[in-house]
Amino acid sequence: MGIRERSKQKRRNRILITARGLIVDEGVAGLSMRALADGAEVSVATLYNLLGSKEEILYALLDQSYDTLDMSAAAVTEGDSIARAELIVSVAAKQFLSDADFYKRLLRGIQGIESGERASKSILKIWALAERVVADGMSDGLLRNSLPPRLIAQMILASYSGAMRNWVIGRIDNETFMAQVRLGLVMSLLSVATDETRPRLELRADELGTQVLQSHSLAGATATTRDDAVA
Repeated sequence: MGIRERSKQKRRNRILITARGLIVDEGVAGLSMRALADGAEVSVATLYNLLGSKEEILYALLDQSYDTLDMSAAAVTEGDSIARAELIVSVAAKQFLSDADFYKRLLRGIQGIESGERASKSILKIWALAERVVADGMSDGLLRNSLPPRLIAQMILASYSGAMRNWVIGRIDNETFMAQVRLGLVMSLLSVATDETRPRLELRADELGTQVLQSHSLAGATATTRDDAVA
């Protein structure tokens, strides 16, 4: 990388650090292009040249957290392909949980995630990783190859995205979010599980399902108590 490219990268990183700070302090609404340019000590034109619009900057912040996801996934070597799949999904979820307040604010501000108009690089990366581990499971004989790995990966991603939305809006807490993304993975794998693998996955689904249902029961009881108190 030449001097010019290094300079551009440093400015880009400074812009993203400043954007992150503005979101933490004031939410996405406080992330105006003028405030960002002033804070990063660049011109508004430079923001557009290096990163693009405000929406592009929000996506860049989201994608930045997944830059090391491939390396983290590659480091997951314990257990067979099914165990690795659950660990990889957990690592992806922990990226959000590592700075929950920031990511909740960020994700609320990214309309494309809710409307489905655009998939971020991070979500596509999770999809690719899921497809890879499903293919590994089929190669290892733990999963049947009766359906394309990409289709199973899409099911995993859909469940992951649904749990993420519920977490962002406060419908579920951190522990339930983690349990739900794991449960979505297990339920997806059950659709192609071999006879030998099915009992193991069913046991795991029961464990995770119990945790998810208990959290919903507690949430419902809390809401009922609150409503009674108001009445």
